Amino acid sequence: MDGFLQDPEGNCVDINECTSLPEPCKPGFNCINTVGSYTCQRNTLTCSRGYHSNEEGTRCVDVDECQTGVHRCGEGQICHNIPGAYRCDCKMGYQYDAFSRSCIDVNECDTSPCSQECANVYGSYQCYCRQGFQLAEDGHSCKADELYLV
Repeated sequence: MDGFLQDPEGNCVDINECTSLPEPCKPGFNCINTVGSYTCQRNTLTCSRGYHSNEEGTRCVDVDECQTGVHRCGEGQICHNIPGAYRCDCKMGYQYDAFSRSCIDVNECDTSPCSQECANVYGSYQCYCRQGFQLAEDGHSCKADELYLV
């Protein structure tokens, strides 16, 4: 009978297949001896915060909080995945405010990047020209309309 041996007195004795077979279970599983047989039970893998077990249950892999959407980066911030965690950085046109612990919009118009009118928009700015002028190709300068040239 499989799973048993006969002892010198003629009694059937259970074989411990977990110790007598070279590799009774595949990686990620524990061998559990039963009467006349054995079973393989998946190892319970406990991973640290920011990690989860792979599909095979054999190792811990990094959780990409940025891809799964479990990060807490706010408006004006970009999420960067790092091993076991994530980091929030300010987007271009925003700067970190230590008091509010958030990224706030930079008013680029304060540095006068436009030759005439400037409108601050979230994360950027837009140059405009007064009546009789049009925005040049550089997006910053204004040139007189042909109509108003004398």
